[in-house]
Amino acid sequence: MGYPNEPTNPEFVNTAPTDSTNYTTASPGGLPHPVALLKSVDFMDAVAFGKAVTEAHLRTCLYTRETIDRMLNQPTSQEHIKRYQSLSNRELWMEVADKITMAVQQIIEFAKMVPGFMDLSQDDQIMLLKAGSFELALIRLCRVYESSSKRVIFGPVFLPLKTFSAFNEIERALQERIFEFVDSMISLKLSEGELALMSALILIRTDRPGLKDMEDIQKLHEKVLTALKLEVGKNHKEEETTLAKLLGHVEELRNLGGRHIDVLNMFKRSAPDVEFPALHKELFSVEGIEGS
Repeated sequence: MGYPNEPTNPEFVNTAPTDSTNYTTASPGGLPHPVALLKSVDFMDAVAFGKAVTEAHLRTCLYTRETIDRMLNQPTSQEHIKRYQSLSNRELWMEVADKITMAVQQIIEFAKMVPGFMDLSQDDQIMLLKAGSFELALIRLCRVYESSSKRVIFGPVFLPLKTFSAFNEIERALQERIFEFVDSMISLKLSEGELALMSALILIRTDRPGLKDMEDIQKLHEKVLTALKLEVGKNHKEEETTLAKLLGHVEELRNLGGRHIDVLNMFKRSAPDVEFPALHKELFSVEGIEGS
């Protein structure tokens, strides 16, 4: 993954030219005709846009709804629970880092499939992913957590949160805040389409550091918001406050993302020899967020 004014890495962003912009029409004098500067996303209405984002979401989730339901109905063996309870603090951090990295890989693919995202500059694509990927991972966490039993999918099984006993007090406090957020989101009874559009809304924001083409990002953000309003209005006709409650989670997501970086760096200072996955290091570092 590249940084501003540095070569970008095609592993994270497709660097090939897209055909979503038509440059073939010219106006007199050799200048592009105004219509030629429009992108395919500009011609999509809110319903079609919402469907495209939902499809991107469903195609890039690690677990289908059917798989989640099947896993939920399978008892967790004591062997699995004891295995994770026996992990040291650094071993647990490595397990969590691996799971987050897997989720982020799918989030990057989701971003590429959101209409209009690949039309943004490569630098802006990277900055948006760096700033928003952990927050999107928390939204996806809502799909794989069962509130009543306080269990979460961790690898091949649902595990009780108390299994992760190797976290210290500060780390456990962050875990509690994260799952309080997840519980609150689950209480809204959101559809996959609403989760998808909320993810796109969090991804595409003009208040992220290091962005350049604010106008294009804001235009796409507004398109996402319009589609989200339609989806929420369709699914929650009797609950007029659902949209306000959903948007009220935006700031908490950002706070959790910042706190995650703080706690992660505390761990890194205590265990400087621990090697995180390359993608994890690229995304979740003080330099990666503040220095962007």
